Order: sequence, then C-alpha cells, then structure tokens
Amino acid sequence: MRNAECTEITADGEMRITLPRAIMRAAGIEPGMPLVAYEEDGQIVVEMRPAAWHGGSVDEELFGKRLVAGERA
Repeated sequence: MRNAECTEITADGEMRITLPRAIMRAAGIEPGMPLVAYEEDGQIVVEMRPAAWHGGSVDEELFGKRLVAGERA
C-alpha cells in the first residue's frame, strides 16, 4: 500500500538518491539510524535495520544466506 506522500526523485552523477525529509519523518527515520536497501521484483526497498541484528551480514539477515556478487536472492 502506498502512502499519500509521493515525490519524484533523481539519482545524481554518483548514482545516489536523497529521500525527501517529509518521507523520512513519516517513516520514523532519524539521522544516524541504520537502514538497509535492496532490490526486490524490480522495486528498490529501504527498511530500518532491526536492532536485533547483531553483526550478521545484511544478505544473511534478509535472505537467509550470504549472496555472491551478481547472484540474486
């Protein structure tokens, strides 16, 4: 389900994006908060990293296994 907040963004020359402040606030994201990002079915997903993760790799935590470069979950 999509939130009412929708803003067009563009990747810069370094392939970085900046998420709008209003979307960050609506999601409860604060400066310094750890996030994870991944591609799933053609969509970019950004999630808050749960505090329960204690040093495991993001791939292992999200997909249950360590991914090799170029491999898809």
